[in-house]
Amino acid sequence: MKILKFPNLSSQNESVHGVATTDFGNMSFRYGEYDEVRVNRKKFFDALSVPEENAVVAQPEHGKTVVDVTEADRGMGIAVPEDSLLCDVLVTAKPDTFLFIVVADCMALLFFDPVRQVCALAHAGWRGVEAKVPQVTVAHLQEKYGCDPRHIFVGISPSLKADSAKFKEMEQAKLPGWEPYVYKEGEFYHADISRYAYDQLVSAGIPKGNIEQLDIDTRVDKRFFSHRRSDEEGLPEGRFGVLVGIKSF
Repeated sequence: MKILKFPNLSSQNESVHGVATTDFGNMSFRYGEYDEVRVNRKKFFDALSVPEENAVVAQPEHGKTVVDVTEADRGMGIAVPEDSLLCDVLVTAKPDTFLFIVVADCMALLFFDPVRQVCALAHAGWRGVEAKVPQVTVAHLQEKYGCDPRHIFVGISPSLKADSAKFKEMEQAKLPGWEPYVYKEGEFYHADISRYAYDQLVSAGIPKGNIEQLDIDTRVDKRFFSHRRSDEEGLPEGRFGVLVGIKSF
């Protein structure tokens, strides 16, 4: 079973992270049977040598809510889905406390500051980008943990790219700030959501060389689940898992 990793995060010895491929199966309770999802998630955690009871699960709200996670939160959302933390960004400075979300076409943004030993995991679809989740996360890391943006490494998960983010009607086309990221081809609008997220990170002070954005379109690349592809092709829905944390030595 293959796990996608980011070289910039992998170069930091203390970091643990991974993006699950469809090899691990669906990881969303919404789209699968409880027991099957538990097994799929555990396979992923085991592959990363992460005890599932040390993971904390976020249930995104498509906003910009940030939750700081400690050892007391470990296990939230693992056995009881309703116990998932309702937020869009998880942050922790506690070793062996691992942050986990599931996504399909939306982005997961993985943050790690090796100097302050802090990591974060953010969910950002287009509404999250509109809410400035990338900038909000960096600002929180600065204000709460004293992070210097120049020291933060970021990985941006596979997501729906501009070629596939096409719709006849698009709310973003009417919103301020989206002008550089929305274009029209024929009768369809396209939105480059991941580029907007990237630019927000740069504006927040993250060096371009510290940001790794993989050119993987979830609608096209069948190694990853895609809501858009499932909708267009009548396929079962699914979500892939993303995890980041700090390991102790």
